[in-house]
Amino acid sequence: QINQLMRRRRQPFTGEELDSLNKMLLSMITDIRVVMVKMADRLHNMRTIHVLPSETRHRMAVDSLNIYVPLANRLGIWQMKAELEDLCFEVLHPDACRRVRESLEADTIMTAYINESIRKLAAALEEEGISSKLQGRTKSLYSIYRKMKQKQRVLKDIIDVRAVRIIVNTVEECYTVVKTVHALWKPIPS
Repeated sequence: QINQLMRRRRQPFTGEELDSLNKMLLSMITDIRVVMVKMADRLHNMRTIHVLPSETRHRMAVDSLNIYVPLANRLGIWQMKAELEDLCFEVLHPDACRRVRESLEADTIMTAYINESIRKLAAALEEEGISSKLQGRTKSLYSIYRKMKQKQRVLKDIIDVRAVRIIVNTVEECYTVVKTVHALWKPIPS
């Protein structure tokens, strides 16, 4: 039924229509597995979208960005949300996507800095006796692009493109991590 609704539409949903549709979908669902199958199907379709005609690719990307991405976000499936956003970005703004991707790949200095920061922080947390999982992460391409547009800045002016994710076991350990991070690096005001 959802697929039929999507196929019949010739124009994108408005913001209010999208909000209503998302709320309706979530309230109608009695079995979350149905949503998960639909989400996985859309992700697969977006991964293989290059074989479809241009008009179909564009419509699917717009629908994915407006319906499936917010749904993934609401359900807390952030990895799927980020991947869908990036796949849509590639279809809707291929040149901008390529420029952001190439800029990130060329920035080997920041990648090396993140890796060195992880090593330094891991050693400091080990001294504190904290068991942790540290990983470097890069903001999704679409998220970077959206931030550049919103703040009207170029990529080099966006300060949170890369980050270190720290996972610990307790709230107390979390506060110790904050203290340790502040001891190693000076916080940025505001």
